[in-house]
Amino acid sequence: MDFLTYTDKSTYGSFGPVELHVPEEEGDMKENGNNGLLGWEALGQATRCLKSVAHPVRLRMLELLIEGEYSVGELAELCEVDQPTASGHLGQLRDRGILAQERQGRHVFYRVSAPAIGGIVTCMRTNFGPVSTGDGCRG
Repeated sequence: MDFLTYTDKSTYGSFGPVELHVPEEEGDMKENGNNGLLGWEALGQATRCLKSVAHPVRLRMLELLIEGEYSVGELAELCEVDQPTASGHLGQLRDRGILAQERQGRHVFYRVSAPAIGGIVTCMRTNFGPVSTGDGCRG
């Protein structure tokens, strides 16, 4: 089983570590006997996870980081923000367990540590990318 663990420190307080199960097979979702519908607790966990990535800069960072490691400076440049802004976004994602960091000399490099993020990036690219049908939700 794959798990996504993160800590939500929203304005509503700290929820502590949350584990999200990534189903390995379609049958995993039907174990609870309600035709694959998630329970309310799981929906709350999913909501907190999705809220933590729901920002254009954080989504761009994840899109880049799903392909490999980047330093704060590289991400700032590629996301067209200053380094303090990039560091703030990266810190939020790291605090939620979505990213891992490694210091190499004076530089800090980030990488995706939550396997579920690949699915979010794929969904985003499929529904909103240049080859999408334009059928993604409208904001």
